[in-house]
Amino acid sequence: MQKILALLALSFFLPAPAAAQQALLWVPTDAPGMESVLAALESDGGLRLTAAFPSIPKSLEERVKKLEKDGRLELALRPAGDPPLPLLYYPASGQVKWSGKPSTAPLPTDQYFLALRLSLARDAALKVFKKAPGGLVSPPGGVVADYFPLAKALGATWLACGPLASTAAAVLEAGGVYAVPFVNFSTAPSYAAGPSFIIFDETSAPDPAVLRAMLAAELKAPAPQQRLTVSAALKVALSSAAAPAEIEAAASPWSGDYTPWASGALQAGALAALAQTRADLMLHLNAAQGNYLQAAPAFEEYFSAEEGGKLRALASADAEAASETEIEVRNALGNAYRLMQKAPPPWVFSSLADAASGPAQAEKIQATALPGGFELKNVSRPPQPPAKTAKLPEAADPNRIWKLDGLSVVSDAEGILFQFVPLALDNALNKPSGFSHIRLDLYIDVNHRPRAGMSRPLEGRPLRFFPENAWEYALEVTPAGASLYKVTPKGPAAAGALQVKAEAGRITVRVPAALLKGNPALWSYAALMLAPKEGGGFAITDYIAEEIANGYIYAVRPGRK
Repeated sequence: MQKILALLALSFFLPAPAAAQQALLWVPTDAPGMESVLAALESDGGLRLTAAFPSIPKSLEERVKKLEKDGRLELALRPAGDPPLPLLYYPASGQVKWSGKPSTAPLPTDQYFLALRLSLARDAALKVFKKAPGGLVSPPGGVVADYFPLAKALGATWLACGPLASTAAAVLEAGGVYAVPFVNFSTAPSYAAGPSFIIFDETSAPDPAVLRAMLAAELKAPAPQQRLTVSAALKVALSSAAAPAEIEAAASPWSGDYTPWASGALQAGALAALAQTRADLMLHLNAAQGNYLQAAPAFEEYFSAEEGGKLRALASADAEAASETEIEVRNALGNAYRLMQKAPPPWVFSSLADAASGPAQAEKIQATALPGGFELKNVSRPPQPPAKTAKLPEAADPNRIWKLDGLSVVSDAEGILFQFVPLALDNALNKPSGFSHIRLDLYIDVNHRPRAGMSRPLEGRPLRFFPENAWEYALEVTPAGASLYKVTPKGPAAAGALQVKAEAGRITVRVPAALLKGNPALWSYAALMLAPKEGGGFAITDYIAEEIANGYIYAVRPGRK
């Protein structure tokens, strides 16, 4: 940071160039009238402009392509719908600020979604222009460190941000990607040493049509500055190398902060609802074995809910407009859950505000000490039962049968007794074990050493275990019997076949001491209730674990102090 501040201080003492340069960046909405700006650009061969279009009308496509081919119009990548990416995916960052930001609530980080949104923006540009633009624009211009390796991987050489520390004159670079500091046209200084970078962001303008008219007038008016594209201006701009984390700390959005997208009660609820939906989308993607095309319909519904304009509209002074937007967001997220074939959360049917204040968010697994062991009581999270359970009696409740309510582990001289507690036991198929349909896995991490065991679960199960929770033993329970697996250098190996029996509402398996030694109170556990899927594999209907998030299973450790 000291290096950055020194550079910024130096810029005040540099002599002014004989002819200043200016790079204008246009971020239009989909509103009609783009041709007025294109006409102004076409009328003067010396003008240059950089634009990040949301989409290009067919009637203007050839004109845009010609201007781009002639080097007079530079195009930039822009994620569809203008989601405020750092706010959505990196809210815990110290540089992601808004009025009323919670100081204690856990805030998620979603690098996968950041990479996905940027990749989709590149793919959309390739489809139209057969090449990827060199710039990246995501209103309102916040920056996180993860942008830089992702931008480089996508072929981008610069990304737009707001002012860096106290001036907009310095440009910072990390790994060949420049952070270009833009100021809004209305607040731009009349003169700056070196190239100045001015943005016309219609997505945040009170009246986009007025701002567009101002851009057209600015292009037509005589100007003392030479007008360059952003890439051309970077060739003559003063720049300095910095680490991505340093740039994140120095940069801010050109809006100042994220208050317009996040400070209202409905906006806070929307952010919580979006985060919950992303976590469930990752489960859905893992259930599809990582096949994004298969999972894409649910993701696309989600993307329509996180659009920047909708988040801003949730705080509209027009109560009716805010209410209509909230219904749109809830409907889109509800559709995402239906496409995932999951029961929508309660806030889909009530209010987004409930997503931020629901009692289930504070609920934790309850651990109770027992002689020789412990018992875990699961949270009241609704299960995700399969669409159909064969031969299930009409009076049976799938939401009770496919819910794992508890787990107890008790050791004695003979071994370890594991007991799984479904909310209701079903034996519609009259199995000798006393239960039907459900399958259970229990993964045990005995040493808590990262990557000392297996991160993949048993064959056909989705997700992975977080590296610190890699497992050494797994217990597989079916109505036909149970099996204990032990991790070896060649993968899981069967360590013993065991009997299983349902009695007094519990599914019981005893593992002899010869097969599993140690103090179970010191181990970590993740229990999964599974439903067989058509075509093979299993889906998780419920679980007892610390958390499942971003494709990882985090084990619970009852003996942790």
